[in-house]
Amino acid sequence: MPDTVYTIVFYEEITDLRAFEAYAELAAPAVINAGARYLARGFPVMTREAGKYARVTLLEWKSLADAEALYSDPAYIAAFENLAGTVRRDIRIVSEVNADELVAHAGISAK
Repeated sequence: MPDTVYTIVFYEEITDLRAFEAYAELAAPAVINAGARYLARGFPVMTREAGKYARVTLLEWKSLADAEALYSDPAYIAAFENLAGTVRRDIRIVSEVNADELVAHAGISAK
């Protein structure tokens, strides 16, 4: 099981901004209290290739278990109820890359 993991949330569609804002106001403290660290939150400063100008959230977790536990946390569930089908999201959880192994595999020297 990986140690550090990252949740990447792509908001593909937000149809009710007020519902989203109510969700965000309640979700942020629930997410932080669940052990996540916000690394990024908002709209992209630049997009490339097939990039969409859509809201993104990037969270860091100490474990996959912590990331998964968020979805059964009562405070997060209460926040999520505000969305009531007003967003379409693509949520991905990925493990941290071992940079040293990546550099060694690529045959380059680290800076």
